[in-house]
Amino acid sequence: NPNAGTDAVTLRDGTQLLVYNHTNRRGPFPSGRNMLNIATSRNGRDWTAAL
Repeated sequence: NPNAGTDAVTLRDGTQLLVYNHTNRRGPFPSGRNMLNIATSRNGRDWTAAL
């Protein structure tokens, strides 16, 4: 969603944490925002969904 913000922090162990609102504009919530997503990365390039 281009109107949704993101938030990111680097944890003490160096893991990067990104909180964002992923949407594909389809499904039961086509207007966009629904649940928040969290992804983690050790290098800032490769991300893994945590929730």
